[in-house]
Amino acid sequence: MMNDIKKQFQKRASDYNSYTKWLKDEELFRLCTLPLRDYPNNAKCLDIGGGTGWLAYKDYKESGRKWTVVDISEDMGNIVPNEIEFICSKAESIPLPDESFDFIIIRSVLEYTEVDKVLLEVKRLLKEEGYFVLAQKVMDGYITDINLILKLEQLRNPLKKNLGFMSNINKSVSKTNLRILNSRTYTQNYSISYDKWLKRNGTIPEANQKELENIINNLEVDVSSRTGLKLIDNNLHSKLTWGIITCHKNSYVNPRINIVVSMIVEKTLNDKKYIVLQKRKYLYTEPHYYNVWELPQGKVEKDETIFETAKRELFEETGLNLFGSLLPNSIETINDITLNQSDVLTTVFAKGGMNYLGVCVLVKAEGEFETGIQDTEPQWVEVGSLKNKLENERFFPLNIPMIKKYIEYVG
Repeated sequence: MMNDIKKQFQKRASDYNSYTKWLKDEELFRLCTLPLRDYPNNAKCLDIGGGTGWLAYKDYKESGRKWTVVDISEDMGNIVPNEIEFICSKAESIPLPDESFDFIIIRSVLEYTEVDKVLLEVKRLLKEEGYFVLAQKVMDGYITDINLILKLEQLRNPLKKNLGFMSNINKSVSKTNLRILNSRTYTQNYSISYDKWLKRNGTIPEANQKELENIINNLEVDVSSRTGLKLIDNNLHSKLTWGIITCHKNSYVNPRINIVVSMIVEKTLNDKKYIVLQKRKYLYTEPHYYNVWELPQGKVEKDETIFETAKRELFEETGLNLFGSLLPNSIETINDITLNQSDVLTTVFAKGGMNYLGVCVLVKAEGEFETGIQDTEPQWVEVGSLKNKLENERFFPLNIPMIKKYIEYVG
């Protein structure tokens, strides 16, 4: 069967970039590469089953990151841009050393492979703190029309295995002990030349093409509405539902504590007190907190003091320069923190298997906002409005007890 799959993709290679335009959906690209926002530009990345390397090349042009593409088809490799390393290999056994990559992605590949072996190979190749993103087309969006969708898939590509629903893929990932950070679905609208869809570079037999035409030309109106399947100006329009899973390498048995420094940045203007709040405009591992209010904050990096972290994160997120603490006692290291210390607003937040010790410091800063540095929207918010905001608007959970304590602190 593997030889048949290879032959199929060899045939598709020459026109791959034109008839697979659905792969290049900007939102799908963004969702699949969100973890890369956390990585420097020297991160090493791998796209397994990456075809002509379009995704790797797109990120390379934007970031300069080093990418490797693995695909079963040599002809696909001949189209991969020179800036991207190409390796012709099966996904189940890739000739590369252990822990070679910071980030690995697989898109619409598992249906052609031995799933468990591929996922174990991902785990072998991923660095200890690396991210893995898996994107697969799933049946979750087609419950009422599942037999129709399965029939179309079988006619267009009988070599595919049916992975089914999102829950099946989650189970496969969990079996390998990869730690799932996020699991979501994304419904994509796309259109493609009807002729290309029917022939797929000569890989769909004529008998199957005729049956496909018969199905498309006799769709009932309600089915067309639900699935998005319709012919307009000789283009076939449809909907695809993707399952997108973001993972870390290990499901940690022992608790891991991430130290997060949050800042309440104060200023007084016309006898009114203000602090900095910002809206979350990035998704990566916590998409359910998109567009919520939060304090400027970030994780303590190796060998940093609390205030070194605060100064770095405040500038990176807002453009403001921290120049002092408003608290009476200086806090220089983690060892200086006690949970009952009245002038430190601390909280422990456990969510989704990840524990955070949140340390909130009250600081002074100077300068002007530089919006868009990290897709944030910092604002000066009047302290008198905080209680009402907490009651009626969404806030990042880690910050809620901090802001409540601050409201008590200022009276």
